[in-house]
Formats: sequence, structure tokens, C-alpha cells
Amino acid sequence: EFTARKLSAVLMPYPYARDQHQLANAKCLADVGAAVVVSDKCNSQANAATVGPVLLDLMSNPEALSRMSAAYEPLFKPDAAANIAQHLLHLAFDEF
Repeated sequence: EFTARKLSAVLMPYPYARDQHQLANAKCLADVGAAVVVSDKCNSQANAATVGPVLLDLMSNPEALSRMSAAYEPLFKPDAAANIAQHLLHLAFDEF
């Protein structure tokens, strides 16, 4: 959803996911500059102390938000769902 809408994001991946897929997905967005990843401290007060300054900085910096939104461009695939569906249909009908 972030990529489709090119939304600047501050992400706090769930730390107890077995395969850490949320962290891997968050890092993909952070690596291109579209998101900021903060660690979940598993404590609401510690999380607020960590994420608060990040949010305040971004909210007061429209240029940074604009850069983050633009950073999605290499990831943006407007026809992704149709391409996946076409590929699946191709796989399904090639089997018969």
C-alpha cells in the first residue's frame, strides 16, 4: 500500500515475527529512502520516546517528505496486480 500511494512512512516492525518479514519489508523501503525504520522497544513509553522525535522532524520538513515520496519511483509498478494475474493464468493454462 505504501508503494502504490507513495506514502512517506515511519515503520516499527513487529519484533517477534518468526521470519522477521516485517523488518525485511521495512528495510526495502528504508534502503531506497522512502521510509524510516525504528526499533520496537516493546514498551509504549520507550517507543514514544524513540518515534516521537522522528515524526516531529518529518512533520516539520515537507522537503524530506517529498523526497521520501519520490524515492518510491523505482519500486512503483502500476500494473503489478494485472501482471501477476496474467503470469498465474499463463502458468495454470500451460499445465494442461
